[in-house]
Amino acid sequence: MLIAGIGSCQGIDSLGWRVIDELAEQGAAGITLLKASQPADLFDELLGQDSLLVVDACQSGASFGTLHRLTWPDDRLRMTKATSSHGIDVEATLQLAAELGILPARTALLLAEIGSHVANVRSTQIDCLAAEVARAASREIGATHHA
Repeated sequence: MLIAGIGSCQGIDSLGWRVIDELAEQGAAGITLLKASQPADLFDELLGQDSLLVVDACQSGASFGTLHRLTWPDDRLRMTKATSSHGIDVEATLQLAAELGILPARTALLLAEIGSHVANVRSTQIDCLAAEVARAASREIGATHHA
């Protein structure tokens, strides 16, 4: 299983990377953890993976902290505006990976709502949200190992 956190090391964009850090601290055995600066970074890591979980921030209009769990393919991904700041977006990346035959059959996304006032989000809020998303990702790991 590959878990990819999309983002960077700064501000609200650090959410995906903070989730990866939390999972690394938990010692997710048998799981490949990836901090991706952009969704296209996934391509080199997909070969040989049986499942993929993408973690990112999104803006769908829901309240801050709302978690969206989507299973690929899902038309709702278009409405989340996931990773719009990363160049090629998550949806286009997953679609291309599927067309290339390298997308794992079990692909899911955990998207955390960051709202429209991202400049006002404090670091402690990001930490709390990252911890919540990491718990959700841990449940995904457990479900995948029992599938």
